[in-house]
Amino acid sequence: MKKVSVLFLSIITVVILLTGCNLNDKDKSFNWNESIEKSKKIEVVLPGDSKAAVTITDSEEIENFVESLKVNEWKLADKPLQAEEQAKYILYQADTVHLGESHKDNTELIEIAYIVTYKDIPYIDLRIKNVSLSFKVPDDVSSYLFNISK
Repeated sequence: MKKVSVLFLSIITVVILLTGCNLNDKDKSFNWNESIEKSKKIEVVLPGDSKAAVTITDSEEIENFVESLKVNEWKLADKPLQAEEQAKYILYQADTVHLGESHKDNTELIEIAYIVTYKDIPYIDLRIKNVSLSFKVPDDVSSYLFNISK
């Protein structure tokens, strides 16, 4: 009986400790808005064009862009098969500063991600490195992105 009591108390203690540690994980969760806000440049490229139709470099405009995306409201979903590409939003950040380099040496921007929007449907594709995800976005987000690409 004594061994069962010790085992039970040990299990309860471990569960309480793990639950307590898990409470702070919400603060450490990945924040897409913060990641996208680090962008230094956003280019909007229309299908069939090789040059950007619109380029956003102003930090306030980038912040407005990120807020308008409402990333927390995106729902993971497959886009319809008949989806026709409307525009590609390419996001750039400054390259990582390596040991021995200064911030002044690091003026080159690298592509970190892109968002593809589709005509007449509120779906997007988000591609970061080799990972591509499709999302259903709110109608106002779709309208906002449509208006930028015009």
